[in-house]
Order: sequence, then structure tokens, then C-alpha cells
Amino acid sequence: MGFSCVRRLAVRMVQALAGLFPLDRQRIVFYAYKRKGFCCNPKYIALSLLKDFSGEYRLYWASAWPETVDCPSGCTVIRLGSLRFYYLCARAKLLVTNDKLDGFLCKRRGQLYMNTWHGGGAFKKAGLDAARNEGEAAAVRLWYGDMDYMLVSSLYLREAFSRAFSLPPERVLATGMPRSDVLLSPPSGIREAVRERYGFDAAVQVVLFAPTYSTDMNPVPLSGADCAAVLAALSRRFGGEWRMLSRSHYFDGDAPCTGFPGGTACCNDWYDAQELLCAVDVLITDYSSLLWDFTLLGRPAFRLAADPEGYGAEERGFYMPYGEWPYPHARTAAELAAQVAVYDAEYWRGRQEAFLRFVGNCDRGCSSRLAGEAVRKIMSDGERE
Repeated sequence: MGFSCVRRLAVRMVQALAGLFPLDRQRIVFYAYKRKGFCCNPKYIALSLLKDFSGEYRLYWASAWPETVDCPSGCTVIRLGSLRFYYLCARAKLLVTNDKLDGFLCKRRGQLYMNTWHGGGAFKKAGLDAARNEGEAAAVRLWYGDMDYMLVSSLYLREAFSRAFSLPPERVLATGMPRSDVLLSPPSGIREAVRERYGFDAAVQVVLFAPTYSTDMNPVPLSGADCAAVLAALSRRFGGEWRMLSRSHYFDGDAPCTGFPGGTACCNDWYDAQELLCAVDVLITDYSSLLWDFTLLGRPAFRLAADPEGYGAEERGFYMPYGEWPYPHARTAAELAAQVAVYDAEYWRGRQEAFLRFVGNCDRGCSSRLAGEAVRKIMSDGERE
């Protein structure tokens, strides 16, 4: 018998043991899929529950890297995939995650699953909308088929995700992204803390380069010379001294940033991406939903993508054509430097505000509270038949 079979048998035995006991109506297990640290939407829902409903619930945060998680008192850290994790999940009334469910989980009668998703905007397709064949559609149904509730950032995504994940519209909750609250009320001292962590002078301005994940694993199209040119362009356009932070997608295994010039730092170890956004002055990405988050800050954002047509056709596809996204687009570093040079803040801000109105933006700075209240209602409504 192979290791995976032994593990599956052990998990099933633990779940069977847990099934002898009733669901714990005060227990909630959170996890942010394969991310390190205490982060993303589940983090901010947990914080809201601890603040607004202190003592009412027993909260657990599961991570494959528990040593990276700094949870406040009232939330216990456990190892994702451990036997204890499966026992606690089997006893919990509610599981909250930002992505697909652990494949070994067996949902019990009366148990509820909430998915917060891990991106705002209305950019990349998701769920069944992104499936390119029946095999991928079957995987979507396997990973998300037991979901009971989902949170979205806009009315546009409420309609799209209801279809994409086969959920009734009333179970797609347009609370906004809980993690977006921090963007509308940035933590005191976050700018200084990030500069201190990465050895930047307190006065310098910082651009974050954060490309999304691509299954073809093409190298990041930005060399050391390219970085230097972009930093020089930023200095000419906005003034002051500039430094760059580079962050890889967590699917890339937190691969270290290489080939960049002096004055550039890798910030993969700052696990809360929204805190990081609060601390930087400009964002460069390709297709990442960080664009949506950064829009809420009202700061300049640029897109660097060599082949958006190929990405749209071969990867997940887009809900809105890439050319209509309200951010400057460049295919090369030279084009990016040129876009920086002529950046019109008033024009692009106007386009972004029109976009937020068009999609029915629900991020208002109170999403964590609304999500926490939704959780409380779900927990108190009794078992769902």
C-alpha cells in the first residue's frame, strides 16, 4: 500500500471518529489555500469576528507553514493537512477558505463551506467560465461543488460567479473583499515598516513589480537593465528617488527574485499583499487582480504584458477585453518607460472610477464587518438541510 493510500485511510479514520460527535456550532476553520502567513480575505474575517463577537467562536487558522503565521489571541494555528486539521474540520460548523477545498475533506450534514475568493475586479474568468474542456469543468465541480456561500467584490462578479460556480445568486454575497478594508484605512506606520524591512531610506518612493502566475512558466519579462530604465523613468515623471520591490506569485513557490539591479528587493516574505500595496507608490503587474486592490488607493498602476492575447486565449480568459482595463499597457520595458513618461493621473483616475461604477463596486471599507455579520447569521441559522 502506497503512502498516499495510507494517508487517505488515516484521514478517513480520523473523520469517522469525529463523525461520532455532533458538529461544534462555535468552531470555524480558516485557511488561505497554499499561502504563507496570516493573509487574504479569511484573515480579515477572522479579525472581524474576534473584534465584534469576541468569545463567541473558536477560531482555527490552518497553514502548511504554521511557523509563518502570526495570529492574534483567540485564533489557534494548526498545520494544514495534519490529522488534527481533518479532525477539527470534521467537527467545525463552518470552513472558510479563499480558494479550492482540500481534496480529503468530507462534508458532513449541516456543515457549511464559505469561499471568499482571492481577487476582486472583474478581470480573469473563474470556475466553469474558465474551463476549457470537460476535464477542467469536472475539476471545478470537484473543488468547489460543496461550496455554500461565496463573497464577491462587485455586483458584476455576483452575477458572473453565480453562474461560474453554480451557486444561487442569494448565496453569492456582495459584501466586498474583506481584505480591501485595509486599503481604504491603511495601517499606521506601514509605509515606514516596509522600507525598514527592505533596507530602503524612509524618503524613497517604491514601485512594486508583482506579475501573476502563468502555467507556461515563462520568465518574468523584466531584466536588470529594464528595471533601471523603469526606475529612471519614474524619477523623471514623479520626482524623487525610486526603489523597486519584486514579488512572485505563491504558485511559483516564492521563487527568489534574481537578475535585478542594486536597490531592488524581493518581498515574498511580506505575506499580506494588501499591507504591501498600502506601502508602495506605484504598481506594475500583468493580469493580477492586485490592480483592482490598488485602484482603491488611487495610485498609478501599469500593466506589462508581452502577449495578453495569448494569455487570454490559452490561460483563463477575461470577463472584459484586456484592452478595456483602465490602466496603461506596455508590451516591453521600453514601452513601459514611455508610458510612465506620459502618465496622465487625471485621465486614468477618471477611467478607473467609471470602471468601479460600471461593475458595481462593493468595497466601501466595511467589508470585514459585513462578512463577519454574514458568518454570524450563517452560524446561528441552524443546520442547512
